[in-house]
Amino acid sequence: MKIKKKGNVLMITLIVLLTLMFHILLYSYITISQTRNFQMIKAVNQERMTVNLVIAYIKYTNQNDILLSDYISFDNQIIDYTVDDMGDYFYIKVSLSTDEKSINFDFDLNKEKNYLTRFEYLE
Repeated sequence: MKIKKKGNVLMITLIVLLTLMFHILLYSYITISQTRNFQMIKAVNQERMTVNLVIAYIKYTNQNDILLSDYISFDNQIIDYTVDDMGDYFYIKVSLSTDEKSINFDFDLNKEKNYLTRFEYLE
């Protein structure tokens, strides 16, 4: 006489469902992580572009006008830069502020050749 075990089919179905659920949750977690990473990359690129635009604006002003300390505000960003004349170069300290964070950096700008000789992020 043969005894049938009715729990085998139920256990196999449960294992398949748990495996499927694990893969679905893992895929969701990876998708959420990728989205967060792309948002952080976008924010860093935006900051980098703003820094480059500020430097380009200062270089353009040096080349075509008199370079003085200034305060610029647009969108939700505030750009404040201070220019110190050090003889043959300008020492420029810049503060970029948004609602979330602030970035401070300084650099030296050669007066005659209009190029950066030093660049440093401040804490």
